[in-house]
Amino acid sequence: MPKDKFPTREDYAKAAAELGVEVAAIRSFAAIEAPRGGFMESGHPTVLFERHLFHKYTNGMFATMAPDLSNPVAGGYGSYADQPMRLRRAMSFDREAAQRATSWGLFQILGRWWKECGFDSLPAFVTAMHSDVQAHLRAFVTFFPKQNPNALAALRDHAWVTVAEAWNGKDQAKHDYSGRLSALYDQLKAEESTS
Repeated sequence: MPKDKFPTREDYAKAAAELGVEVAAIRSFAAIEAPRGGFMESGHPTVLFERHLFHKYTNGMFATMAPDLSNPVAGGYGSYADQPMRLRRAMSFDREAAQRATSWGLFQILGRWWKECGFDSLPAFVTAMHSDVQAHLRAFVTFFPKQNPNALAALRDHAWVTVAEAWNGKDQAKHDYSGRLSALYDQLKAEESTS
């Protein structure tokens, strides 16, 4: 049975109030990170397996037998539909490293941040990512203020470059993350004002 791909307006409103930001600011992250939603048609959470992180976490021990899964160079993602299978294959080599090296759900939070998302363990985080989009949203609300001390104030001030660097790293400009975030925020604010 397919799961809801996006939180409700009420879910977003509660999260925005908790962070002291606008709903459109949170929704703009989801629109960039998982434009198709937090779950695939199969019911599997939206994931992106990062081969360079798996390589790092396993000290490259699987690079020879599975170079598509373990490589010091980022990339080689394959298609959206391929991601759950790539994750399952990597888990057959090292379950924990594979789950830590995967971005999960509506906000594409790496498994390595399970503790910062408020979970007691990596398995608890992964279970939550399989449950519903409300769990994805709760993880974001818990994690976002912790991952960079300047991020929340920047989000409130619409300082999109600072926000993008905090969330996506210094290389965010290569993908125009801040520009896309700003444009989506403007679009979503406009939609809110006419609904």
